[in-house]
Amino acid sequence: MRVLEASFSYKGTISKWNHQHLSEVLSLRNLVGRRRERMNKVIINSDIEKGTISKHIYGHFAEHLGRCIYEGIWVGEDSIIPNTKGIRNDVLEALKQLQIPVLRWPGGCFADEYHWKDGIGPRENRKRMVNTHWGGVVENNHFGTHEFMLLCELLECEPYICGKGNISPFQLIC
Repeated sequence: MRVLEASFSYKGTISKWNHQHLSEVLSLRNLVGRRRERMNKVIINSDIEKGTISKHIYGHFAEHLGRCIYEGIWVGEDSIIPNTKGIRNDVLEALKQLQIPVLRWPGGCFADEYHWKDGIGPRENRKRMVNTHWGGVVENNHFGTHEFMLLCELLECEPYICGKGNISPFQLIC
């Protein structure tokens, strides 16, 4: 996506700046030169490229809030709901349509308590934890780091794994 430079001048105070003024400044009437009491000037330099918008700005996140993960994205491989390796097919198809460039997980406050190592290995052996931020629900980690990476692979997006903010980088990887 290209970013183009656009500039304009406005005479007035910021408190008067509102949607109506923006519409006046950018309206086609002003661009074609119809005279008004206050002339607005718009200069669009479409030949000057300012840069590329990072795909990370348009990323999404998945949070362990309510049923976003369990029952929302993850139903498990034995579910009667159609799924691919435990991830709901209807959700996969809906998310694919969004063309998500990067997916961040775990989202929100859950990242403060989650360690990526708790979500790898056989599901039945994964550490259970209490999600103290959202109702004291016991998280069984059946949707863990491994399943998140699978979700990103199926969506063809880049994974962004959040780490705890209260530990050192060494503790994060060990």
